[in-house]
Amino acid sequence: MSKLCAVLLLSIGMLVSGQAAQADSSFTFTALPSSGAIGGAPGSTVGWGYSIMNDSSTQWLVLSDLNTTESFLNGTPDNNIFDYPIIAPDQTVTQPFNALAGTGLYEFTWNSDAPIGFTNSGEFDLTGFFCADSSLDGCSATNVDEYAPYSVTATPEPMPLLLLCTGLTLCWLMRKKLTHSG
Repeated sequence: MSKLCAVLLLSIGMLVSGQAAQADSSFTFTALPSSGAIGGAPGSTVGWGYSIMNDSSTQWLVLSDLNTTESFLNGTPDNNIFDYPIIAPDQTVTQPFNALAGTGLYEFTWNSDAPIGFTNSGEFDLTGFFCADSSLDGCSATNVDEYAPYSVTATPEPMPLLLLCTGLTLCWLMRKKLTHSG
């Protein structure tokens, strides 16, 4: 009977320690904007930033893969701007999308003939694993995936007539100010 109790206690101990290790190996991932919804005119490049929090209090998060759950149509997706940060325990890394700097999570360039109102949607799938320290020693063989929703909609360009009227109004106001001050 004591042998059975010892095996049972050992099994419970391994189960509890395994759950604790599992609970300390997670992360939170959000695409920016947090709704994941963006838009842009045909021919334009738009994109998403990210916020990633390492929920582990002891393990370093190493990000290893970024995919989408759905294919993009009417344009070209590009995940080459993602920098795959290594995130310390209990830390958060945030990177907004910046097309000029080439930073963020993911970018998408609409075809010039993309139909207005067309939407691509799905989820970003970010994969990582955990290591004992920043030198990547003692890494887990288990990958952890987190998902964030996205959608990108082809929107109309600003109306040229509206831009022309705005420009003419500004010229008129500047001319009026110059004639009154001189």
